Amino acid sequence: MMKMDYIEKMVNRCGVILNIPKPDVELHKFDSDEISAMFIPSSYSIMVNKLWMESANVIELFITICHEMRHAYQFYRVNNDKVTNDNKGLIQKWKEEFDNYCYPQDERFLEQEIEIDAIAFAHFMTLKYLGERTVIPDNIKKKVYLRIQQITETLEG
Repeated sequence: MMKMDYIEKMVNRCGVILNIPKPDVELHKFDSDEISAMFIPSSYSIMVNKLWMESANVIELFITICHEMRHAYQFYRVNNDKVTNDNKGLIQKWKEEFDNYCYPQDERFLEQEIEIDAIAFAHFMTLKYLGERTVIPDNIKKKVYLRIQQITETLEG
Protein backbone atom coordinates (compact mmCIF):
# COMPACT_ATOMS: atom_id res chain seq x y z
CA MET A 1 0.00 0.00 0.00
CA MET A 2 2.81 2.44 -0.81
CA LYS A 3 0.47 4.72 -2.79
CA MET A 4 -1.88 5.01 0.18
CA ASP A 5 1.08 5.95 2.40
CA TYR A 6 2.03 8.64 -0.13
CA ILE A 7 -1.54 9.94 -0.17
CA GLU A 8 -1.58 10.12 3.65
CA LYS A 9 1.73 12.03 3.64
CA MET A 10 0.36 14.46 1.04
CA VAL A 11 -2.82 15.01 3.06
CA ASN A 12 -0.71 15.74 6.16
CA ARG A 13 1.63 18.08 4.26
CA CYS A 14 -1.20 20.02 2.60
CA GLY A 15 -3.02 20.23 5.93
CA VAL A 16 0.02 21.95 7.46
CA ILE A 17 0.45 24.30 4.47
CA LEU A 18 -3.26 25.20 4.49
CA ASN A 19 -3.51 25.25 8.29
CA ILE A 20 -6.58 23.03 8.44
CA PRO A 21 -7.48 19.85 10.34
CA LYS A 22 -6.58 16.66 8.49
CA PRO A 23 -9.57 15.12 6.73
CA ASP A 24 -10.04 11.35 6.84
CA VAL A 25 -8.96 9.51 3.70
CA GLU A 26 -11.02 6.55 2.54
CA LEU A 27 -10.48 4.14 -0.34
CA HIS A 28 -13.60 3.34 -2.30
CA LYS A 29 -14.00 1.11 -5.34
CA PHE A 30 -15.88 3.07 -8.00
CA ASP A 31 -17.32 1.42 -11.12
CA SER A 32 -14.79 3.19 -13.35
CA ASP A 33 -11.56 5.16 -13.07
CA GLU A 34 -13.13 8.36 -14.49
CA ILE A 35 -13.34 9.89 -11.01
CA SER A 36 -10.00 9.99 -9.21
CA ALA A 37 -11.08 11.28 -5.82
CA MET A 38 -13.59 13.60 -4.21
CA PHE A 39 -13.88 15.67 -1.07
CA ILE A 40 -17.02 14.80 0.91
CA PRO A 41 -18.09 17.85 2.96
CA SER A 42 -20.64 16.00 5.14
CA SER A 43 -17.94 13.71 6.57
CA TYR A 44 -14.96 16.07 6.04
CA SER A 45 -13.17 13.30 4.20
CA ILE A 46 -11.48 12.54 0.91
CA MET A 47 -12.70 9.48 -0.92
CA VAL A 48 -10.06 8.04 -3.25
CA ASN A 49 -11.08 5.76 -6.11
CA LYS A 50 -9.15 2.53 -5.60
CA LEU A 51 -9.45 1.61 -9.28
CA TRP A 52 -7.96 4.96 -10.36
CA MET A 53 -5.27 4.89 -7.67
CA GLU A 54 -3.92 1.55 -8.88
CA SER A 55 -2.99 3.02 -12.27
CA ALA A 56 -2.14 6.59 -11.19
CA ASN A 57 1.46 7.80 -11.13
CA VAL A 58 3.02 9.92 -8.38
CA ILE A 59 2.36 13.22 -10.17
CA GLU A 60 -1.31 12.33 -10.70
CA LEU A 61 -1.62 11.38 -7.02
CA PHE A 62 0.06 14.65 -5.99
CA ILE A 63 -2.17 16.85 -8.19
CA THR A 64 -5.35 15.06 -7.11
CA ILE A 65 -4.63 15.21 -3.39
CA CYS A 66 -3.65 18.89 -3.59
CA HIS A 67 -6.90 19.58 -5.45
CA GLU A 68 -9.08 17.69 -2.96
CA MET A 69 -7.24 19.19 0.03
CA ARG A 70 -8.01 22.64 -1.35
CA HIS A 71 -11.70 21.69 -1.32
CA ALA A 72 -11.24 20.68 2.34
CA TYR A 73 -9.64 24.10 2.95
CA GLN A 74 -12.52 25.89 1.22
CA PHE A 75 -15.09 23.98 3.26
CA TYR A 76 -13.16 24.64 6.48
CA ARG A 77 -12.92 28.38 5.69
CA VAL A 78 -16.63 28.58 4.87
CA ASN A 79 -17.52 26.97 8.22
CA ASN A 80 -14.88 28.61 10.40
CA ASP A 81 -15.22 31.96 12.10
CA LYS A 82 -11.50 32.74 12.17
CA VAL A 83 -10.29 35.74 10.18
CA THR A 84 -8.70 34.63 6.93
CA ASN A 85 -6.51 36.31 4.35
CA ASP A 86 -8.89 35.16 1.64
CA ASN A 87 -11.33 37.66 0.26
CA LYS A 88 -14.59 37.48 2.23
CA GLY A 89 -16.57 37.75 -1.03
CA LEU A 90 -14.77 34.68 -2.29
CA ILE A 91 -15.60 32.77 0.91
CA GLN A 92 -19.28 33.67 0.43
CA LYS A 93 -19.11 32.47 -3.18
CA TRP A 94 -17.54 29.19 -2.01
CA LYS A 95 -20.41 28.76 0.47
CA GLU A 96 -22.99 29.31 -2.27
CA GLU A 97 -21.23 26.82 -4.52
CA PHE A 98 -20.96 24.14 -1.82
CA ASP A 99 -24.69 24.64 -1.17
CA ASN A 100 -25.52 24.41 -4.91
CA TYR A 101 -22.69 22.26 -6.24
CA CYS A 102 -22.48 21.56 -9.99
CA TYR A 103 -21.12 18.08 -10.69
CA PRO A 104 -18.65 17.24 -13.50
CA GLN A 105 -21.48 16.34 -15.89
CA ASP A 106 -22.74 19.94 -15.67
CA GLU A 107 -21.28 22.33 -18.25
CA ARG A 108 -20.83 24.96 -15.48
CA PHE A 109 -18.64 22.62 -13.40
CA LEU A 110 -15.26 24.16 -14.30
CA GLU A 111 -16.63 27.72 -14.02
CA GLN A 112 -17.25 27.32 -10.29
CA GLU A 113 -14.92 29.37 -8.07
CA ILE A 114 -14.29 26.32 -5.87
CA GLU A 115 -13.02 24.40 -8.90
CA ILE A 116 -10.95 27.32 -10.25
CA ASP A 117 -9.38 27.74 -6.81
CA ALA A 118 -8.67 24.00 -6.38
CA ILE A 119 -7.15 23.76 -9.88
CA ALA A 120 -5.02 26.85 -9.16
CA PHE A 121 -3.80 25.47 -5.81
CA ALA A 122 -2.93 22.08 -7.35
CA HIS A 123 -1.02 23.86 -10.14
CA PHE A 124 0.82 26.09 -7.63
CA MET A 125 1.83 23.09 -5.49
CA THR A 126 2.85 20.90 -8.44
CA LEU A 127 5.03 23.63 -9.93
CA LYS A 128 6.56 24.53 -6.55
CA TYR A 129 7.31 21.03 -5.27
CA LEU A 130 7.64 18.90 -8.42
CA GLY A 131 8.67 21.49 -11.00
CA GLU A 132 5.83 20.33 -13.25
CA ARG A 133 2.99 22.29 -14.82
CA THR A 134 -0.55 20.95 -14.75
CA VAL A 135 -2.92 21.05 -17.71
CA ILE A 136 -5.41 23.89 -17.33
CA PRO A 137 -8.48 23.92 -19.61
CA ASP A 138 -8.38 26.86 -22.03
CA ASN A 139 -11.82 28.19 -21.09
CA ILE A 140 -10.75 28.87 -17.47
CA LYS A 141 -7.01 29.52 -17.96
CA LYS A 142 -7.21 33.28 -17.35
CA LYS A 143 -9.19 32.86 -14.09
CA VAL A 144 -6.91 30.06 -12.89
CA TYR A 145 -3.71 32.05 -13.54
CA LEU A 146 -5.15 35.03 -11.68
CA ARG A 147 -6.02 32.76 -8.74
CA ILE A 148 -2.52 31.21 -8.82
CA GLN A 149 -1.08 34.73 -8.40
CA GLN A 150 -3.36 35.34 -5.40
CA ILE A 151 -2.52 31.99 -3.81
CA THR A 152 1.21 32.62 -4.34
CA GLU A 153 0.94 36.02 -2.61
CA THR A 154 -1.02 34.50 0.29
CA LEU A 155 1.28 31.52 0.86
CA GLU A 156 4.63 33.10 0.06
CA GLY A 157 3.95 36.69 1.16
